[in-house]
Amino acid sequence: MRRTALLLGFVIGILLTAGCDAATNADPSDERVSANVVEFDPNGVYGSPFAVIIDSPDAARAFAEWFTARVHSNPPEVVRDPGRLTGFERSAYLAVVTLTGCRAPVSTELHRQGADFRPAMLGGVDHPECYRPYTPFAVYEIPREVSAEITTVNGESLTPLA
Repeated sequence: MRRTALLLGFVIGILLTAGCDAATNADPSDERVSANVVEFDPNGVYGSPFAVIIDSPDAARAFAEWFTARVHSNPPEVVRDPGRLTGFERSAYLAVVTLTGCRAPVSTELHRQGADFRPAMLGGVDHPECYRPYTPFAVYEIPREVSAEITTVNGESLTPLA
């Protein structure tokens, strides 16, 4: 019994500290992308990281359905009202959840290294006593032509909505 408790404590400790350095600040060699932050929730509890391009009203509705099925409570505004995302003839949206460990960031910017885009979660203080890792949610409005250049986000492929 004691062994199980120790093992469980060890596993929880690893999970809580995993990613403490992830997505903290942009690499100095990154190029900042001109992006409007449409929504930002630094305290989110939105599950594992993902990145999705939303480039049409149909994609906005599909994202809202996908996200609602994934996170059952307290969805962000753009999920509750996907019609809030407009201007698809000139813009697209990059929606992301990332992991910042025990740090709730205070702001966000979008950066890139070539075709790899990197949401930078800025500021905040690391809280080593936290009970769960922070998974901030952000939606960036980007020029439509820039969205076509995205092949990965934080080195990972875009998440399919299906």
